[in-house]
Amino acid sequence: SLFRMLDFLAESSDPKAGDATALDSALAAYAARARNPGPLFLISDLLVPGGGKAGLAALAGHGHEPNVIHALAPDELDPALTGELKLVDRETGTARELTVDEAALTRYRRGVAEWRADLASHCAGRGWPYLPVSTGTPFDEVIMNALRRGGMVS
Repeated sequence: SLFRMLDFLAESSDPKAGDATALDSALAAYAARARNPGPLFLISDLLVPGGGKAGLAALAGHGHEPNVIHALAPDELDPALTGELKLVDRETGTARELTVDEAALTRYRRGVAEWRADLASHCAGRGWPYLPVSTGTPFDEVIMNALRRGGMVS
């Protein structure tokens, strides 16, 4: 949700060492119990502190070959919001009041682009393919075109 994205960008730019998230924990648990490591496709919004980097490292540390498909909704990429708003996170029920104007949207879009660039750089530095996608893209197009362009399938 947009609210989680705003919180994530505001609070997770410098996560503390050792912080674990549900995503990181789930990936680490899977990595430890999987019997046949190999190519692995993670499809996630990565809206967790640290962007799931610790979990991906756990997968790679157990012999998996992560391929990261970073899926965000169109309204997370380019929200159509303006004015005085009260946003409520559907998952946590947490509310936040804020004023959204064009300058705030510009900062938000820049923050999303920087966050995705950081994740792409992190993945590239470890040899993990990274593919940013919009959930507005039809699934067959992602499978047939984007995965090929991203070097995840041939």
